[in-house]
Amino acid sequence: MPEQLLEHDWAREYAKKPGVHVVTSLRALLEVVEDLIADLNADPDSLPDAPALASMIHAVSD
Repeated sequence: MPEQLLEHDWAREYAKKPGVHVVTSLRALLEVVEDLIADLNADPDSLPDAPALASMIHAVSD
C-alpha cells in the first residue's frame, strides 16, 4: 500500500495486518514484489507472462 494512505485511520490499521507492505516508491514496490516471487521459489518458466522485475527496477532507478 502507498505510504500516503497512512494518513487515514483505516489504512494504519490495515498496514498492521500480516502480508501488508507499505511502500514509499515504485522502486520499493517492485522490490517487495520481487522478494515475494523469490519466496515462492518461482523461476522464469513458472511465470512466463511476467516481465523481468529486475529490469523494471533498473529502469526505475535510471
